[in-house]
Amino acid sequence: MRRRSRRGDAPIDAVADGDAIPAGRLSDPEDADALRMAITLKAGQPAADLPSEEFVANPAGTPAPFGFTFDGYGRLAVTDAALGVLTTYTLRHGKTRQVASQPDGKAAMCWIVEANGNFYVTDAGSNTISCYRIDEDGTPTVLTQTATGGFPADMAVTRDERFLYVQLAAEGKVVGYHVEDDAGLTQVASLDVPLSAQGIAVS
Repeated sequence: MRRRSRRGDAPIDAVADGDAIPAGRLSDPEDADALRMAITLKAGQPAADLPSEEFVANPAGTPAPFGFTFDGYGRLAVTDAALGVLTTYTLRHGKTRQVASQPDGKAAMCWIVEANGNFYVTDAGSNTISCYRIDEDGTPTVLTQTATGGFPADMAVTRDERFLYVQLAAEGKVVGYHVEDDAGLTQVASLDVPLSAQGIAVS
């Protein structure tokens, strides 16, 4: 399977609730230069909240899709806050196909980021960061789990993918971890922030 390169001027495929949406300027899904965009809708959010009438949502494969990213093969990887599973999908000709799901045994899986080819998810209800590998066939496998402080929420990874930062929403902290070669996380920093802080970005 080919890995997809990404260019800033490439057409965009769009996805809502983990499923594909045919929209105005689409490239052939086999085009290795295709760039993709994804959004999720919270339960009960009306379709009218979508940014364009060209977006047509299809049902997701899990009840509460939350965080999402694309892997190196162009598959969509989506967390589910209700089931605590990571699910992968292919996107082809305007349709998605569920490939595989894998739970991590924790609660309230929400945000997801990639670092060094692995995928880290916050389990806000279990105070844990779990790390997944997504195999070439799209199967997610849990590699490591790291205990955190109260309610790990949003995460961000530095450009060199050596450090991961997570917001601990219940403690008013941002904690930094070194991403180890074996996918483990070693805490290297902690910063107090207001309890009202929302979101995180690093350079």
